[in-house]
Amino acid sequence: MRAGRALGWAVLGASLAVVAAGAAVGQQRAREREASPLPSALSTGARGLAAARLFLAATGRGATRVEASGDRLPPGAVVLLAAPAAELAPADVDALLADVRAGGTLVWMAGEVRQPALERRLGVRARAAPGFRIAGALAPHPLFTGILLPVGAGAVDSDVPGALPVAASGGEVAALSVPAGGGEVLVLSGPEPLTNERLGDAGAISFLVRLAARGPIAFDERWL
Repeated sequence: MRAGRALGWAVLGASLAVVAAGAAVGQQRAREREASPLPSALSTGARGLAAARLFLAATGRGATRVEASGDRLPPGAVVLLAAPAAELAPADVDALLADVRAGGTLVWMAGEVRQPALERRLGVRARAAPGFRIAGALAPHPLFTGILLPVGAGAVDSDVPGALPVAASGGEVAALSVPAGGGEVLVLSGPEPLTNERLGDAGAISFLVRLAARGPIAFDERWL
């Protein structure tokens, strides 16, 4: 167990090193794109998700990027929707939730742009805020139990029966689990658990490994 954990940390360290090196290599335009503040799987900036993508690749776990409107999600995918910068239309939300109900997992990490269609369909409210905190698990949940997690300083809440608060910090709920047919939607107060800046904090890497155990990871970047 310790050997496996040590290997995981070693791979994460290598991934972060690659991310750091990537920001200093190539032409100026490429460097600017890679260091984008958007939470993209290609971005090596603090808010990017490149380290998560590299870790998944280095450890043999499936990961794809979905960036065009016609792209299809893999069956049973764990879809990472990180702080979308554009508002999802009701039809887009319905399509995402149809995949979840068929047995997938949607991890919606709130951003500055509110998502009224997602909030209405799920019966939740998600508010992002600058900064981060360390959250602990609340109700037993296989993705959160036994770990601490860096989370956004905002909050999420719901009055819908079945919506389960699963992580909190300072009295604020930072993660909700919402059942949807044969799948599940996780609503987080921000993308902090998976960003380059925070992936090495607390139990963030364990959270990513647990997500990947559910199915192939899909970085949904259609609304970035």
